[in-house]
Amino acid sequence: MGATKQSWIKRKANGNGIGWNKGQKGLCSTSTIEKMRKAKLGKPTWNKGKKLSEEHRKNLKGKRPNQTGENHHMFGKHHTLETKEKIRIAKSGDKCNLWKGGVSKISNLIRGCFQTRQWRSDVFTRDNYTCQKCGIKSGCGYTIYFEAHHIKSHSEILKENHIKTIEDAINCQELWNINNGITLCLKCHKETDTYAGRNRFINTNA
Repeated sequence: MGATKQSWIKRKANGNGIGWNKGQKGLCSTSTIEKMRKAKLGKPTWNKGKKLSEEHRKNLKGKRPNQTGENHHMFGKHHTLETKEKIRIAKSGDKCNLWKGGVSKISNLIRGCFQTRQWRSDVFTRDNYTCQKCGIKSGCGYTIYFEAHHIKSHSEILKENHIKTIEDAINCQELWNINNGITLCLKCHKETDTYAGRNRFINTNA
């Protein structure tokens, strides 16, 4: 064990330890990292399938610091807007551990944009929050799930208009034509051929 790490462990025991490798990058060369990766390929982790004994569990109790409630270092504190923005930038795009190379489907991006929410709201308002198939509407005494159904399918519009980006979608008038939308309750929407469980609206004005 290196002297740097040993000194850090001593400081940590006194309550003022900082990560021994904090701020250091490239501790292992690319070739070393690749060797470690290959050495572990196809091999199970050392603790796979192993369970802690009851004696071990009892020994662990009381040794872990309580970091809940008032004992948590952020209890009663809030990040500033500047800090929140730094955190957002640090975890955005390819910096996020869930990043998959920007493979989000354009259809998903379009369904989540403001124009889609506005289109959906306009369809509901025009139809007075009433299912155009079975006639059920808000105010019947229980919660109703309404959805805006595309008469001409969403995917068909994207394909015919060669929409590849969110900008292409915003400039496509056919995509935002409310005459291509119809209000259906969840049950009736499930009976359509193109139902995909999207464009959902929950009416709470029962």
